[in-house]
Order: sequence, then C-alpha cells, then structure tokens
Amino acid sequence: MTCELDHVLRTLRWDAASATAQVVAETPATLAPARSAEPQDAHVALVTAESRRHGGDLVLVSVRGADVISVFDVAPEGELTYRGAFDAGHWPRYFAVVGDRLLVGEERGHRVRAYALADVVGLPPERGIGDIAQLPCAVAEVTSPACVIAV
Repeated sequence: MTCELDHVLRTLRWDAASATAQVVAETPATLAPARSAEPQDAHVALVTAESRRHGGDLVLVSVRGADVISVFDVAPEGELTYRGAFDAGHWPRYFAVVGDRLLVGEERGHRVRAYALADVVGLPPERGIGDIAQLPCAVAEVTSPACVIAV
C-alpha cells in the first residue's frame, strides 16, 4: 500500500479470519529528491514473475514531485528492497503494464511514455542515494493523462 501524503510504502499482512490487516514493514516510496513539487505517491502495482517470464516479483510506485517510478524487489517472504528509480516525466500519476511495455501517464507533462518492460525490470541498483536513472522511452502527446489501463 502506498500512502500519498506521507510518502511511505507499507507492507500489510492480511488476516482473512478477522478481516483485518497489520502493518509489517514501512519504507520510503523513493530515495529520489523532489524535482517539481513536494513528493506525493500516486500508484503502486505488483509486476509478477509470471507476467514478465523470469526473475522475481517487483513492486513499482509512481512518485509525483520526484517525478519517478521507484522499483522494489519482492523477496519470497514479501519483504521489499528498494532497487532504484527512473525518470517518469512531469507528475507521473498512473501507469500500467500492457504486454511487454510499461505505460506511464504524465499528468502535468501532457504525455504518455512507453518503456520496454525489460528495461524497467533490468534497472540496476542505484549507484548513489537518490540517483535517478534514464531509460529509453517512446512518447505520445496526450492532454493531462490521469489513468492508463490495458484494454
């Protein structure tokens, strides 16, 4: 779960019997510095090993203000390890994995970016705290994209 206003990613353990969740871990949504405004987390998604055909699961988090997508590796026990972040344009509000692409809507940048999913999952660990990687992408002009979905 990502918490928009306090910039924290929380891992929850769900108890079906009591229909309650317990916070088991917390980590900053990114180590990247603010670039366009105070950081606000917008969207989080699990990219499973099955959907990308190799390796382990990943959690991706869009962070507006820092204007990045953060990448976390997921251990088999569910623990998250921050790998790094890449530039996602101005105010990345929402994203979706569609086939072998990651599509990111830049709400204030008025564009949609398309990254090869292989480049995203192959993002190396950041070299220095707060580094922002640059990944190749295709860009389409779209006025204020707020949501991206696969159809």
